[in-house]
Amino acid sequence: HLSDSIRVGHWVYVYSEFVDSEEHILGYCVLMPNVDEIHLLNITIDSPYRQKGHAKQLMSWMIDLAIQERSNHKSRASSRNRLGFNTSAHSLL
Repeated sequence: HLSDSIRVGHWVYVYSEFVDSEEHILGYCVLMPNVDEIHLLNITIDSPYRQKGHAKQLMSWMIDLAIQERSNHKSRASSRNRLGFNTSAHSLL
């Protein structure tokens, strides 16, 4: 359930567009961050908006997010190493 995902801290993103200043929700995705990866738990596009490339756009955005998070993770690990922390055994986001 979506509410369970929100409760346990999964990342939930709503995919929407504005038409005449009115927001239309097209779908959403649920991601579960892990140590150095992100798991896609759910991707949903509302039926009137399917077969129009929206899922592809949402997947592209999620890939960009994962690349950005991985880069941020590596940067944080590098900072911890410079400060003398040993991150070779376990690494946290």
